Amino acid sequence: MKYFDYTIFQGKTVLAMDLDMSAVNNRERRRQAEARGQAQGTEVDYTFFFDEGNLSMDQPMPEQLALLWQALQGGLVDEGVYISSRPDSMWYGSATWLHQHAYPFPYHLLLRGQFQKTEDFKREELQVIACYAALILFVDDSAKTRDAVAGLPKVLIFERLAY
Repeated sequence: MKYFDYTIFQGKTVLAMDLDMSAVNNRERRRQAEARGQAQGTEVDYTFFFDEGNLSMDQPMPEQLALLWQALQGGLVDEGVYISSRPDSMWYGSATWLHQHAYPFPYHLLLRGQFQKTEDFKREELQVIACYAALILFVDDSAKTRDAVAGLPKVLIFERLAY
């Protein structure tokens, strides 16, 4: 995992957002990974899915991107961070992709370690951020993840950003 200075969140309202299907459309990469997996007799070819070289298949989600910028520029949030179940080996490729597509705070990126359960990882990261932040707005498309972080102090939970 890359070093991250959580103190940047001190006293701030933080937008903590999932990447895949919350901020980034990864359907094509997922579709191809599933097709390759089925051809190999498995559900998903995770080697293909988690290969940084395949991030070029991902597409921005224009409405989510616009809302991210509006929340930041409009003063709704002071800082942001992406918390994703992508393995930390995808950090450079993910940060580069976010930067190339003009996402705010592209290098504020927390990715899970190998063999770490997604829900546990995101819960732990939100707990650390909450030690510093005044308030966290957490956005994740996964109901399982939203349920896992429900009840954390200083965390408001949303399925997606919307007008």
